[in-house]
Amino acid sequence: MRPRALVALAAIACATAPLSAVGASTTARDAQGRPIAFDVRAKSADVAGYADVLRRSVHGDEIGTVTIRVVPRSRIRAHCSDPRAVACYSGALGRGTITIPARPARAVQATLLHEYGHHVDATVRTPRWWSARRIGAKLRSGKVAMDYSRGWSRSVGEVFAEDYVALHMRGVYSIRWLRQPSESILRALQRDITGRSDGLPPAASDPVTDPSVPVGGSVLSRTLRSGDVGMGRSIEIPVTLDGPSRHVTAVVRPDSVGGKVAVDVEVTCDGMTPSTYSVGAGEAAYLQVGPVGPGACLVRASGPADASGAVSVEVVVALSGGGAAPAA
Repeated sequence: MRPRALVALAAIACATAPLSAVGASTTARDAQGRPIAFDVRAKSADVAGYADVLRRSVHGDEIGTVTIRVVPRSRIRAHCSDPRAVACYSGALGRGTITIPARPARAVQATLLHEYGHHVDATVRTPRWWSARRIGAKLRSGKVAMDYSRGWSRSVGEVFAEDYVALHMRGVYSIRWLRQPSESILRALQRDITGRSDGLPPAASDPVTDPSVPVGGSVLSRTLRSGDVGMGRSIEIPVTLDGPSRHVTAVVRPDSVGGKVAVDVEVTCDGMTPSTYSVGAGEAAYLQVGPVGPGACLVRASGPADASGAVSVEVVVALSGGGAAPAA
């Protein structure tokens, strides 16, 4: 049996009705009637949206032992006791608490999933995942550690949480040194959680490995920009799609030194719901949208307008694809 790794930063389940009253608590239900507790400490909390994410996610009875605490975005770092936190998880004696900022569910989906992955890691035995990911061998070779002694991306708990995100959103993966999980790894993880390995959730987007060779065909163009975001500042990169079946890949890397604000990454294309992700300093966000086009897309990296500081970011946008030009 794999040992339980550690807990730190993801989410899931279902609600019965929206809730916005500050200081209120409510219990939602997943499709099997399991309870999911919400502790709302912020106005305009999208509880129904969070619950929908949770209901559609891979989970088991452990969903009944977690509380989703929603706090104002400006208070997330204080609640998490970490100046770099965009969300957090804590747990003890088989119960856990996920703390997330009050934002639209679509904007924090990957963050919710990551934190919920920590709850799964803390409460569910996952020996199939451990074996499929060859964690034992990686520990022996020093590639990973059970704590953060080798850095955030080398922590077994963070690898697990990011693999859990990949089970639902194949285009979001923040650990650059490690290949994204294969289908066999994802099936092993699902079987550990539910007892079944069939019916994997549909991928939210295609996998992204290196922006130099995006999924979807040969590289058509690449743009690199650096600058500061936060305190109302943002970086925007427009992309023109002159043909069909294009893929737009955005990679955003905040500076790991001195940055204290979360960076929001958004890719918006004509007539499509924006793809969004929040990333902290020292991490990396990978988003891919496609196939799309002809048309236009906009890649935007920004920080909260009320942030007390700014963070330097590097934004790489790669356009790839092959589709033939539309018929006249």
